[in-house]
Amino acid sequence: MEMFFAVLLGVVAADAPEARASTALSSERQHEPSYRIPLAVLDVAKVFKEARGFNQKMQSMKLEIADFDRNVKARRGEPTDPIPADLEDEVKAKKAAFLSDEAQVYAETYRQIENTVQKICRDRDIGIVIRFTNDSLDPNNRGSVLQAVNRPVVYTGVPDLTADVIAALNKSDASTALSVEREQTSSHRIPLAVIDTAKVFKEVRDINDKVQRLKEHLNERMKGGAPATRNEKELAEESLVYADAYREIENAVKNICRERDIGIVIRFTSDSMVPNDRSSVLQAVNRPVVYTAVPDLTADVIAALNKGSQ
Repeated sequence: MEMFFAVLLGVVAADAPEARASTALSSERQHEPSYRIPLAVLDVAKVFKEARGFNQKMQSMKLEIADFDRNVKARRGEPTDPIPADLEDEVKAKKAAFLSDEAQVYAETYRQIENTVQKICRDRDIGIVIRFTNDSLDPNNRGSVLQAVNRPVVYTGVPDLTADVIAALNKSDASTALSVEREQTSSHRIPLAVIDTAKVFKEVRDINDKVQRLKEHLNERMKGGAPATRNEKELAEESLVYADAYREIENAVKNICRERDIGIVIRFTSDSMVPNDRSSVLQAVNRPVVYTAVPDLTADVIAALNKGSQ
């Protein structure tokens, strides 16, 4: 028993906050290199779209699926005919095999992307690479608007490795991408900042006025016995409101970043977690930013947009 308590006390002492802090600090001091390029970005979706090997494999799979589908239709006979049990089992097995093959192709390509990014970062002394989306916002496409509003990266002025990774995977000339990277290796006065875009949407008067008018219009329509679901026109109007609002936010962030020489701005959530609210807990658990001590541009952007709407 005495030995048990001695061992336990030893573990507690080693795991005490002071011990952990000193160990962490000493470890941190050993890993405090200053990177030539602290941070870069990568459009992973674009890499998948333009990687020739990946697309060739996916096209081959699509042709195989189409061929199998034609074969099934021929064996089934009329579309109204019931599918024979043995054919139904074959279809299920083939579908599972296709899904497994598709996952394998994605996994292999992503490993190649990871390895390529790792090599580029080691060669050019880059500290971290963050995934971002470079697609333009289409105000007439609700999906595009929703994607833009939820982007993790709101602004970037740091090197974009997308073209380099695509060139490496396709084994083509990366000189253009390299020249762009050289132009962007300047050190920013503030490497990184954050913004709570959800809070901006909530607290910018002009945005709230427009959203409120949409809600009032829907409520008026419901009074006349119309269904609570929004129609196509209302959904389109809502998308335009959010698209215009997000462009205003982007422009405000861009102006602040250029004035203060900020490298990149990442979306985060500043709301406190409510333990009794399941959605709040799930949101907190899945936050991309766990801790931040970097500049928060939320108040600045709200102030700039509210000033502009006066």
